Amino acid sequence: MSPCTNNPCLNGATCLTNGPFSNPPYNCICKNDFTGTRCEKNLKLTKCMSSLCLNGGTCRSKGNDMFYCECNINFTGSRCDTHVGKPGSNDPCISNPCQNGGTCRTFNLNGQKAFYCECKLGTSGLQCENRNQNNPQKNPCSSDTCLNGATCLPVNLNTPYPSFLCKCPPLTTGPRCELIDPCKETPCKNGATCISKDYESYFCQCSVRYTGKECETLVQGSGIVNLCQPNPCKNGGVCRIMKENTNLFTCKCPFPFSGIICDINLNQKPVQTNLCSNSLCLNGATCRSNNDGKSNFCQCPVKYTGSRCEILIQ
Repeated sequence: MSPCTNNPCLNGATCLTNGPFSNPPYNCICKNDFTGTRCEKNLKLTKCMSSLCLNGGTCRSKGNDMFYCECNINFTGSRCDTHVGKPGSNDPCISNPCQNGGTCRTFNLNGQKAFYCECKLGTSGLQCENRNQNNPQKNPCSSDTCLNGATCLPVNLNTPYPSFLCKCPPLTTGPRCELIDPCKETPCKNGATCISKDYESYFCQCSVRYTGKECETLVQGSGIVNLCQPNPCKNGGVCRIMKENTNLFTCKCPFPFSGIICDINLNQKPVQTNLCSNSLCLNGATCRSNNDGKSNFCQCPVKYTGSRCEILIQ
């Protein structure tokens, strides 16, 4: 039975299965204003913490354990979790983000509806928020205007006070592309799925065979076949499970042997080797040679998969 069957998540949260051997075997995606393992904590009843307000928002206490978030430009919502102009939202100019009489214009940026402000003379800034007639901004796109490899696009070039907007690369966001998706560096291992939480943190959705924060630990007693038992390496080769992918192995061959399974003697003339050794394919699978005569594959029976048919399909 799925750990999400009885819906352990509270306050309307969404339950995602995280593997039966994980602790807990589920993960709750909380709605706004809730947090905790089961989304049991109401943020509106929680004092200010550094992680409550998202996207650079500032938490302000209101007394009686209440708080509100003071959001940065282009963000709104009770936790500053809504980006103005993201897919599915209304026209970003509806909220009239341009200040001091600036005119809001929309355009398509990376498939999303974004906006920029045409500022009146004597004003500048991303939203025309600056009044600075004595020190006009001559070059809005300096080397550090946009971050994380973003492209700076100057606007309002026909005025003494040009502004800018940042075209963000994939997996970054924010007015200056200052927020990096924590899944960008692919922290999850062994084929796990990385799920970003508001560009602040992440969790790894593990397969049933792995556990740990990054799904790095093989669950003991999960029915996984040890690829090195029996040893597929010939001529005294040492079999090792690959750390990057525990579904694969490699053979460390003693001299003068070489090859995937140490079956080639470098001191002898090449001979036709039997690629379909009985130790390669498991669980009744049939070994087949490829047409090139240099490699082979395992034809797995029903309910098994993997390079050696070592994985039982649940």
